[in-house]
Amino acid sequence: MKPALEKVVRLIASRDFLLFQRNLELRSDYVSKLGQYELAAFKISCEVERMRRKLSLAQERFEHGETLDEEAIDRILDQEFVDKDQILEEMTENLFMAMGFQNMPQMSPDAQAQMLYLYQQLAKVYYPQLYPGDKEKQTCWEKVRDLYRKWDLEALEKLEEEAEQQGLIDQAETQLEEEALLPLQKILQDELDSILKQFPFNLKELLEDEEQVSQHREEIRRAARKADQELQELQKKIHLLLTPVGPILH
Repeated sequence: MKPALEKVVRLIASRDFLLFQRNLELRSDYVSKLGQYELAAFKISCEVERMRRKLSLAQERFEHGETLDEEAIDRILDQEFVDKDQILEEMTENLFMAMGFQNMPQMSPDAQAQMLYLYQQLAKVYYPQLYPGDKEKQTCWEKVRDLYRKWDLEALEKLEEEAEQQGLIDQAETQLEEEALLPLQKILQDELDSILKQFPFNLKELLEDEEQVSQHREEIRRAARKADQELQELQKKIHLLLTPVGPILH
């Protein structure tokens, strides 16, 4: 195989392995070690921020002699905190998705190696950027990528066998020009480097260091306890402000 083509298909397989497999593995590891604690801490911090704002709105109305309508204040807060609620919802969904991955059967190293080999072979034949404008190959590649995402080894083996029998793999190795592959090689390398700097890959070293994980977990717990104490104090202040002996509450 031409060196540039070998590099290109290896980068394609490495990139998608990170996105479809390693990504879930690291997220699962993150959830079990830190994620569940960070979610709880973020939830409390959002409640504290919301309660501060609620107290501020209630105090403004009290100082201006306005009737305090707690339901009206809560409606304002619901609008103001839409973005935070959405982030919290996404974090919760990601948590459950990663927890679900923990219960999935894991593929053996030999099977993983075979998957990577098949994916590289099929990338030579169908990867769209190797064949600009070829919609048929793009459609085939979408199917290959979907099977790779699902880790359907049997289906990929069948596709690779068909491509081999039709001479498509040999044809690709012969026809693709070395010089034309170099720009694509750089694009793929840049994509791979970018992925490795993003979550959860940027936490890989931390997650592998149990001492750091333990320290970080304790920091999260400490911050959550502090936030919880503040939340209780804010709730007391709001309760006093909204009691019937103060302003009229509707």
